[in-house]
Amino acid sequence: MKYRIIDRQQHKYREWSGGKSTELYIYPEDANYLERHFLWRVSYATVDADKTSFTPLYGVKRWIMPLESPLLLMHKNDMQPLYDISVKPYEAHCFKGEWETVSYGKTNDFNLMLKEGAYGILKHYKVPSDQEIVLSKIFPESFDERLPLYQRRLSMGIYCIEEPIEILHPEGLLILPKEQLFLMDYQYEEGYQLANFLIRHQAERSVNIVLFFVSY
Repeated sequence: MKYRIIDRQQHKYREWSGGKSTELYIYPEDANYLERHFLWRVSYATVDADKTSFTPLYGVKRWIMPLESPLLLMHKNDMQPLYDISVKPYEAHCFKGEWETVSYGKTNDFNLMLKEGAYGILKHYKVPSDQEIVLSKIFPESFDERLPLYQRRLSMGIYCIEEPIEILHPEGLLILPKEQLFLMDYQYEEGYQLANFLIRHQAERSVNIVLFFVSY
């Protein structure tokens, strides 16, 4: 099992048609997003325009989660309307990257991109104050044996949105600062160790975190 913090010095920044994008992590680590040579990728982005058109990403499954204000997404395929959906803050929405997607509304969002061969889930959790929560209760989906887990590489990430959080793991205590990513890579048989990780914080109110799981 390998776990580490992906800090701001490792982030990659670029402009996109609707605002700014921060690449938090890409796999493989030498992959190039602009050339679409990646298996999976997580990013944080700002949506600064009232109306934006998403970049087509053929063969990519996309998860998006607004963090501040809702986004209205309008999906089309081959110029034919599919459906419109209003995604509320901290709701995760999954759609195909090749769809023609237009969004309405300004916000910040978290994104998970998956190419064929990678399976993933994006979700939100509100960590209560003055409590220690076991990771398996926060993110039970990632320990579901019905998922493609066996003999695959597995990664789980925690992104800290508001306040620093504390992660208690077998080797001690780790502090995850705001707007940084805690990433864990492991094999199926090591999952029992990860399930017992404890999450807590020192804030006097509940704290929102974003979590994702990838099997590849």
